[in-house]
Formats: sequence, structure tokens, C-alpha cells
Amino acid sequence: MTLPDQEEVVLRDGSTIFVRPIRPTDRPLFLEGMKYISKETWLYRFLMPRDHLEEAELDYLLSPDGVTHLAIGAAAPKPDGSQDPVAVARYVVMEDQGHVAECAILVVDHWQGRGVGRVMGERLMQAARDRGVRAFHCEILLGNDRMKTLLRRLAPDAHSHVVGSHVIFRVPLVPGALDEFAEPELDAEGGSTGGGEKKPKRLDWASWTGRWKVSMFWRSKEAEGGEEEADAGEAP
Repeated sequence: MTLPDQEEVVLRDGSTIFVRPIRPTDRPLFLEGMKYISKETWLYRFLMPRDHLEEAELDYLLSPDGVTHLAIGAAAPKPDGSQDPVAVARYVVMEDQGHVAECAILVVDHWQGRGVGRVMGERLMQAARDRGVRAFHCEILLGNDRMKTLLRRLAPDAHSHVVGSHVIFRVPLVPGALDEFAEPELDAEGGSTGGGEKKPKRLDWASWTGRWKVSMFWRSKEAEGGEEEADAGEAP
């Protein structure tokens, strides 16, 4: 399925954003968006302190092939006719798992808490399904409770386990996608929360982010006067 050239979305607070595929010509918008990303948002995104992207990273992030690497962006119109960068969502198919992709979303700070993360997450999931991706691999910080809540709203049958200070989510995009990767749930201390004696087969979720260090992080905030929801952290 081809993504629409541009989709107009009205958020719950009445704001309008436009969602469309990322293009190489979006470099100025990316650079503008980086001005509005706090240290905390960078940290949630990369699990390490960062404040910029290298030129090679920008080249890569702005040149998705639309199938194994898909990126969609959101911007809002300004009164002067320019665009306000809002968010980016992307997935990258894992090299050793053709039907599993790592995913990430970033919402710039002044757009967080307005439902943008959910809008981008829903569209990314549907686009991935349309391209044959069966599951997402998502990594978040252990204390990011709001993001856990959002992931479970988007995918109630998602599996999760703790690895150190991170929580790994496996988000099925189609029914039965995680059957072959079944694994006991782990608690915060790394112990199994399941009861069976049989140890299910573990899958080595080799990380594409070892090259670009763009693991999945989600920036969360409570919507002002609304439902608790998370917005996410991705490269801008």
C-alpha cells in the first residue's frame, strides 16, 4: 500500500498536523526540529546523552527505501507559511529477521502530551503491516510507565521482558506473529513471572541500532486535562 502524499489529522485539542512520508529534502525541517528537543527527550531516544545527529546519520534517516526502512513525519503549518516540525516515526527491518522491525517515534517537546505519539504509532503499525512486517521490537526505559501503557493500548497482546534498566516489547502486528518467539514474562529483578517448567526457545533480537545507535525510546507526558498518554522519542 502506498502512503498518502499528505494526510491532514486533527488532534484532540483541535490542532491540525500534516502527516506524510519523509523525503531527503526534509533536512532543513529535521535541523529545525532539533532546536526543540530537550536533553531529556534525547536521552529517552538514545539511552545516552546526545544533542545532535552526525551528517552520516542524517543522510541515512532522510533516505528510507519505503519498504525495509520506512519513515513518516508530521508538521504543522505556521501563520507565516512555514512549517513547525512535530514528529517522526520510523521502522527498520532487522537484518536477521525479515518480518520483524525495530521502531521509533519522536515528538518534539512542545507537541508532547497532545496525542501525536498515538497518531504516529497507529500509522506506523498499519504501514508496516502493509509491507509484510509481522512484529515490532521496541526498547524503552524501565521507568517509562506511560509508554508501557500506550504500547499496551496500541497492542494489548504485546509481550515484554526486562533487560537491565530497559524493557523490551515485542509488538505483534498480525495475529500469531509472536508464537514462535514465546518467552516467559520477566519481573524487574529478571525472574520469570510464568509458571511452566518448559523453557521456551529464546530468540536473539540482534539490534540494528548497534550501527546507528538509534534504539527505540518513547518520550512520555500526561496530556493536559486528558487521558494519560505517551509521546515518543525518535531522531527528529
